[in-house]
Amino acid sequence: MPNYCNNSLKLRHDDPAMIDRAMKAFQEGKLLEEFVPVPTELKETMAGHYGDGYKRELHEFTQQLNIKYFGYANWYDFAVAEWGTKWDVSEPQYTENKDGSVTIWFDTAWAPPMPIYEELEAQGFEVEATYCEQGVGYAGWYADGEDNEHSISFWDDTEDCDDIANMEAFFQDHGLTHSPAHTGG
Repeated sequence: MPNYCNNSLKLRHDDPAMIDRAMKAFQEGKLLEEFVPVPTELKETMAGHYGDGYKRELHEFTQQLNIKYFGYANWYDFAVAEWGTKWDVSEPQYTENKDGSVTIWFDTAWAPPMPIYEELEAQGFEVEATYCEQGVGYAGWYADGEDNEHSISFWDDTEDCDDIANMEAFFQDHGLTHSPAHTGG
């Protein structure tokens, strides 16, 4: 089981249909898959080693073909490289903002999905994201195509390690109006 990174993502787009597309995918827990889809041929693959003898040879041969045709041996390698995390979003929540943007909150495994933010920008979205992963001890934000990661010290040994107020203050101090719903971990 991974550490979870909690994320807050504010999206804006000139075309309301693109916001609708993102929200539909997000509500289905397939936001990452929607904008950077895993090739169908990789979806049923398995990472690591498989069996002995001919089964292992067949598995390794299939992985070699996958690398040749798709650039990755399996879905896992694809997701980690192309999404920045091994699974799509979980624990989705959102709010629609008066300015036509949406703010969504979700968890990812290990890290924020930075490659997805870059792809969303390439498709015309304005992206502002915040994240916190307490288990590894970092937090940060993504805006204007740049990741701003920081080692966190929201708490010390005498404080509750889920100190949301200190985390929210951290993001507000950096001019951000939204923050993750929890500290990850």
